[in-house]
Amino acid sequence: MSGYDYTVTGVMDAPVERVWQVWTEAEHYTGVFHGVPGSAKLDVRPGGSWRVTISVPEAGEERMSGSYVEVVPHRRLVTTMDGHEASPMAMDLKDLGGRTEITFTQTCATAEERDQSEEGSRILLQWCADHLATLHP
Repeated sequence: MSGYDYTVTGVMDAPVERVWQVWTEAEHYTGVFHGVPGSAKLDVRPGGSWRVTISVPEAGEERMSGSYVEVVPHRRLVTTMDGHEASPMAMDLKDLGGRTEITFTQTCATAEERDQSEEGSRILLQWCADHLATLHP
């Protein structure tokens, strides 16, 4: 790993199957964005694409898209993001017997991109935990 790498880890209070749903099913994925209105199209397979549109009152509509590089159900998602120089971002899931550890890793092109991506990953982990807390077991 280079000087522009980061790793962010968090533990979710949900089984790995439920956490996988949140990241791979459009209706759950949009829920991660903390109640911000939006939509998602997810083609979760190697070579498939993802697209998210969210409406942020202060910033207007934001669109993000990319593709899936690697998909290992309940264990690993590796994605790219269109328009970014960073390497694909890996999300690894570890089953902790009813709880799930999520680890994001990525190599970025610059220190600024690393810092922004790392902060974004921390926010996504919190939003994921918040969304999971709203779901029924």
